[in-house]
Amino acid sequence: MEDIKDVNNEELQKDLEEQYAILQDEVEEDKKKKRFLVMLIFFLCLFLFMFGTAFSYYKIYEGRKQQQLIECLDDMYVDGYKDAFKFDKDIKEYAVIVKPETTEVKVIYVLGCKDCKVEISGNKDLKAGDNIVKVKVTRLTDNDQKEYIIHVYVPEEPKPTPTPVRPTPNPEPTTPEEPTPEVRSLNLIKLFVTNHALTEEFKPEKVGYKVTGIKQSEPKTEVSFELEDKRNHFELKLNGAPVSRQTEAVGDINKIWFNTKTELHLGANKLEIIVKDDEGNSKTYTLFIVVEKDDEDLPQVIEIVVDYETPSSDEWNTTLEGGVMIAQVVPGWESATNQRIKITNNSPYDTKVDFSWKNVSNNFAAPQDLTYEIYEGDSSTPIVSQRALPTSDDDIIKKVEIPANSTVIYSVKYKYKYQEYSQNEDQGKEFKGTITVTISE
Repeated sequence: MEDIKDVNNEELQKDLEEQYAILQDEVEEDKKKKRFLVMLIFFLCLFLFMFGTAFSYYKIYEGRKQQQLIECLDDMYVDGYKDAFKFDKDIKEYAVIVKPETTEVKVIYVLGCKDCKVEISGNKDLKAGDNIVKVKVTRLTDNDQKEYIIHVYVPEEPKPTPTPVRPTPNPEPTTPEEPTPEVRSLNLIKLFVTNHALTEEFKPEKVGYKVTGIKQSEPKTEVSFELEDKRNHFELKLNGAPVSRQTEAVGDINKIWFNTKTELHLGANKLEIIVKDDEGNSKTYTLFIVVEKDDEDLPQVIEIVVDYETPSSDEWNTTLEGGVMIAQVVPGWESATNQRIKITNNSPYDTKVDFSWKNVSNNFAAPQDLTYEIYEGDSSTPIVSQRALPTSDDDIIKKVEIPANSTVIYSVKYKYKYQEYSQNEDQGKEFKGTITVTISE
């Protein structure tokens, strides 16, 4: 009986251990599920937090972006001089020449939104010459500010040139007479801007001028002037800074040019021409150079003229412009004279052109032996080097820049290379083709 009892106890203990083990597994599995659930909730919360933050930032950024599109000013001008300039929110400086002896101006503006305020300073107690009127616009919602400047130029009343007073003749012949003092004129007798007219006719006694209609895409702006007394000297200032570039003298005319894109800014630029004599006297002429945006609706009109100067010989066929025929050549042959292509850009814009082969016919058995090179001007380095003449229409080189208002000459040299292998099979063969030049797209 005891043996049976022991066996039953052992089986019961084994069952209990198995049930305990199963229970432990279930507990561990339950713990894993709980840990997984906790981690899932944690990552879900983290995701929602990050998404919410990003979304909030995006909404804030978008809000600011949309708000920036609301401009505070729709229009601005000087009362009585509405046509002096056209307001543009991207142009920060303007210029207006008012009547002599003007001491105050009124700036008229039209707000683009109700949450803006405008502060105007410098429009009172005007003096002769350039007066800086500042228009500060503040958006109250975020305190964002923009400042515009209006150069209000008050012309000076022309001063008569003093007439030297000759001293009364000395009755005492033994006392030498004092020399008559010499008065030099500090006037300019010419002032003009190439391709653009001043808004007022130039007169030597008037010292304030403005030029408009200069587009931002124009490569350069050239100002010319002439001194009445050539013994005087002068200095130039652009927007208050001395101009270090030397002027170019063409006869009695002094020329200075500025890169419109890099040296001038949109709106009014102030150029001062200060004429000086040896006694320290000076006179300042002020020219406001107004740079305008390009007309987006009007395409840039670019005109190029291509002249083909193909030498006439047995090697060349000139029936087509830019056409060339090469025939009856022997190994080692080179064109005795180069084909010349003259390209003239008559527009005020830098432009790019493409060179291509058209109407090509080439029956050479070894076309790789027939090559050409293209040179620019007098350069000894080719822009196209030892390239095989094509067997069909093909591009040569793209986007070659031709500066505004300039002429560039290209020369083409041809060669039939000598090779160690037999080249007899190319006897009687010929190449025909035309080089075309077109404006790049």
